[in-house]
Parts: sequence; structure tokens; C-alpha cells
Amino acid sequence: MLFKRGVNLKRKYFILLCLIILVMSGCMQKGQISKNNMQNPTSLISASYSMADLYNVTLKNNSSVKSGTDGNAPKLFTLSNGTTVRVLGKVDNKWYVVMPSNNMVGVIPISDAAPAPSSSSKPVPSTPNAPTSGNTSEESAMLSLLNTSRTNNGLKALKIDEQITKVARLKAQDLAKNNYFSHVSPTYGSPFDMMKKYGISYLYAGENLAKNTNVNAAETALMNSPSHRQNILNSNFNYVGIGVASDGNGSKIYTQMFVGR
Repeated sequence: MLFKRGVNLKRKYFILLCLIILVMSGCMQKGQISKNNMQNPTSLISASYSMADLYNVTLKNNSSVKSGTDGNAPKLFTLSNGTTVRVLGKVDNKWYVVMPSNNMVGVIPISDAAPAPSSSSKPVPSTPNAPTSGNTSEESAMLSLLNTSRTNNGLKALKIDEQITKVARLKAQDLAKNNYFSHVSPTYGSPFDMMKKYGISYLYAGENLAKNTNVNAAETALMNSPSHRQNILNSNFNYVGIGVASDGNGSKIYTQMFVGR
């Protein structure tokens, strides 16, 4: 899907549109969705999530799931009081973007929901084999670019987290191996699913993906995308993990996983 430069969309509609297209594409085409960066047509950057603090919520009353946050947005269906739904993100701290069991995506007012009771704890699986000691030169270069952007905007530098780095590497390898480009992995699910699976705790979390020929070009494309720039310059984040993998066609896949604790 192409997003042309100059289209004046409000941020909340852009985020919601990205989420809806991302999940619908994931259901129909194994999650393959991309966005062409108009300044660098050879690069790909993925649609971005707006982070939510919660994973599941339970409805406190009957709630209409709508297609958008505008007052005239069509109603998609109704969720009954007591229903537990999966949260994909939030918009303006007023709306949850949810995906019920019917795999349709819409929004509900945050005021209609409460945190779902925690499920019984499960053993944390061990992380599959991936490079574990130190950062590669490309990972270090991307970290340097990330932190330069943050410090230039008055923000604290991000710290590398070894466990997040392992997971980011796994995601990059999965993207390359299974030939898809989406936040939703056919192997691991969403980035939030993946973090939880490998025992990464967070209050805030997000993910940026890029496909490009080198680190500098990838980071430039991400910073030129408003939603990805927002992740990079999010003051709630203080840790990051970076993964890089070759796609076999001369390009590199870059994964940035952000966490706030």
C-alpha cells in the first residue's frame, strides 16, 4: 500500500488505519504489508503500532465496536458485558484498538473496559539459538543513530537490553526466513505476543521494521516516517533491542524493539 506524501490525515486516523490494514492483510496474506518510503523508493518500512499498556481487557458493559474514532464512524458489531478482548493499541488515550475472536479490528472507548484478570503463570520458554554476546557492528551503528536522534531532541539515550536484542534478532531472522514484512509474525504473533512469550516485562512497548540496503538508509527512512519517528523519539521508552538479517536479495531487514519500564 502506498501512502503519498502530502495527504493531511490526523494522526489517530492514520494509526488506526495502519492497524486495521495490518491485521486484515495478515489474515489474508500471511501478514504481508509494506509501505513505500517516497523519498527512497527502494526501502520498505512497516506500519506502526500505537502502544497499549494492557494485553487483554474485559468489557464493563455492552460496547459498540466502531470502525474509527469519529462520531460518525460506522458501528461494526457489539461486544457483550464481560467479554475479554485482545488489545492491539490505543488512540489518544481515549480508545482501545481491539481484535475480538472474530479477527475483525475496531475501536472501543477505554472507559468501557477494565484490565482482564491475569491468567495463571506459565513457564517462560527458553530463547531459541541466536547470537547472544555483544552487538554486531550494524546493530551498534543503528543504536548510535537512534540515540543521536534522541539526544538531538532532548531525550535520554536508549540502553541496550540483551534479552530484547535476542528477540529482535529472532524477529529479523523470521522476517527473512519466511519472506514476509509485517509486525504480525506467522511464527510468533504480534511483537507484544513475542515479548511476553520470552519473558520481557514492560509498561510500554513498540516495534519498528525496515528493509533497506544499509543502516544509514534504513534509519533515514524510519525517521522520515511520522509513526516510526514517534517510536524513536518516544520519551516512555528507555530500552531497545536491535536485530539485523539479510533477505538473500541484497537487502537487510532491521528490527527495532522498544520497551519502557
